[in-house]
Amino acid sequence: MENRIPSAIITADMHLRDTVPKCRTDDYWAAQSRAVRSIRDLQEKYKVPILDGGDMLDTWKSSPYLEAWAIDNLPDGIITIPGNHELPYHNVDRLDRSSLNVLGKAGKIEILIFPNTIKDTKYKIVIYGFPFDTKSEILSQASKMTQCTLRGDDYIDEKDYRNIALCHVLVYEKENLWPGLEAIGANALLRKLKGFDLVVTGHNHLPFTIRYGEQLLVNPGSMMRMAADQVDHRPRVYLWYAEDNTVEPVYLPVERGVISRQHIEQQTRRNKRMEAFVERLDQQYNIDLNYEENIEKYFERHPTADGVKQLVMDALEG
Repeated sequence: MENRIPSAIITADMHLRDTVPKCRTDDYWAAQSRAVRSIRDLQEKYKVPILDGGDMLDTWKSSPYLEAWAIDNLPDGIITIPGNHELPYHNVDRLDRSSLNVLGKAGKIEILIFPNTIKDTKYKIVIYGFPFDTKSEILSQASKMTQCTLRGDDYIDEKDYRNIALCHVLVYEKENLWPGLEAIGANALLRKLKGFDLVVTGHNHLPFTIRYGEQLLVNPGSMMRMAADQVDHRPRVYLWYAEDNTVEPVYLPVERGVISRQHIEQQTRRNKRMEAFVERLDQQYNIDLNYEENIEKYFERHPTADGVKQLVMDALEG
């Protein structure tokens, strides 16, 4: 594939932010900038669109500093959809209040929401966008349209075009890793979107690709390692080739030894201390005494710093 020119670059879950994840011990801003620079270099090399699966921003109300930085540094040609992090109260009707909308209004990105589509005659693709929480019936409606593109009041047959769906949905490869959360299997989603050649998904930060017949689903995973359990994660984007509907990964630069579990271990120790404290209170309290007297009896039995005692008693006094 080295000598071929891709038709698009596939990304998702960039989660751009100007705060630092608790697990990171390095200069996170510099690491994030390097990742964005790598994607920008790819786009400048191939001059192709970037198909993004959503959650480009980590919050719907990013700082003005981050918004300006994104306008200056993101690559050109991005076509994206609103993810759950980017929608005020997870409501697409409030998109106009979001930082993602600022980037759209600045002309830096193109935000795509069904029934609007984008047709690229150079690469013969038609792109559909389905934001977070898109209803199942809308996906079914779009699937019926996939051999057509809307032009005025007429549907024009475009059978030689590749149909692409950008979806921000929690999709899993083999088994649902999030019991209690609404998720869908990759094969099931492809069956629901049976008219689409390529389905790009965001929301699941674990990267994978899967085929179902002639269809291809690409879940790029997160651009950055933002949690302690991502220590072995290899951030990547994909180059997509329209002629045979295949992809190849391009791995982004990462630094070893910058993911820490210390904050989790500290929280675990804190939780255990709290559980022990509650258990001792439960075993030692006297039902004939009031709550304040029970607290005082606890302090008599267990050495406690004066500052802590004072905070507790102040809280009891309201």
